[in-house]
Amino acid sequence: MDLATARAAVANTLDGVEGVNGHTYRPAAPRVGDAWPILPTLELEEGLVWRPTWHVCVFLPQDERAAAMWLDTHFAALVAALRTGDLFAESADLGLITVSGSDQAVLVVTTRGH
Repeated sequence: MDLATARAAVANTLDGVEGVNGHTYRPAAPRVGDAWPILPTLELEEGLVWRPTWHVCVFLPQDERAAAMWLDTHFAALVAALRTGDLFAESADLGLITVSGSDQAVLVVTTRGH
């Protein structure tokens, strides 16, 4: 599967999760629940196949309690959907992205597949 097709498949998988809006690329003005894949690395497996690692970013509420509650509600379904989309979630971390000049909270799920 080429990278553009894989990216679209990840976005479609994300879009199927209640409370999550899948995007192929980061939206210009992300809102709570917006999610998109980032491709940080490609590894050559056995000299034959390039295997991508995808970071799936999910924009969280910016209030700490609201972000925790969002995760409590949506995390399990998000990871389950990624699994059915032929991805394996290896880890999940809270991170920051810069939006309009300020750092904003995101969930970053590291996955392998496609």
